[in-house]
Amino acid sequence: MKNLRFLLVVVSLLFGTASVNAKEDFEVDGIYYYIIDYANSYVEVTYKGDFDSSFDEYAGDVVIPETVTYDNTTFTVTKIGYLAFCACKNLNSVTIPNSVTSIVRQAFYCSSITSVKLGGGVKDIGDQAFFECTALMKADMQNAVKIGSYAFADCASLFYVRFPVVEEIGEGAFQSCDNLAYINLGNVKIFGDYAFSECDLAEVDLTGATHVGKYAFCYND
Repeated sequence: MKNLRFLLVVVSLLFGTASVNAKEDFEVDGIYYYIIDYANSYVEVTYKGDFDSSFDEYAGDVVIPETVTYDNTTFTVTKIGYLAFCACKNLNSVTIPNSVTSIVRQAFYCSSITSVKLGGGVKDIGDQAFFECTALMKADMQNAVKIGSYAFADCASLFYVRFPVVEEIGEGAFQSCDNLAYINLGNVKIFGDYAFSECDLAEVDLTGATHVGKYAFCYND
């Protein structure tokens, strides 16, 4: 497991796509936080910052608070950070508060999560955020406006998705979600290449779409 995390970090550094937190700043009630803005007291949820530690920092049902107090300072939780829940093999569900505006890429990569409930503040779901979360069955989003490339790709158990306000769905966002049969789409303007390829969708409303990428719905029944 630790070798997987190390490999992901090395790849990111080689391609210059993201910085990596060396260590969490503090922990409260079993959740680790990294300070991303000292002036405004903003933090993101992160992992226990030791590449030699296991991937099992988070397990069961995790409820993330909107604010957290540490060392006499109250911080607002605004992001789910890079690799925060990556490969947590005993994770069941995560409830994300309204204060969170972004789920960073690969935040839940290859974890055992079965359901996620996003608060109304989430506007952006990063690339590969839930990639290969094969046990994920339900994703309930309120106001997310952009879903990144391969954000939910290879989520083999995913059958229900609700995102009524989405404007852009990235390349391969739901590719190979074999059991995806029900989606509640908002006014989606952009469907990236392969967005829903190899899914089992029976019907899709493309009203309002300004761009539908190549093979966006390829091999849908």
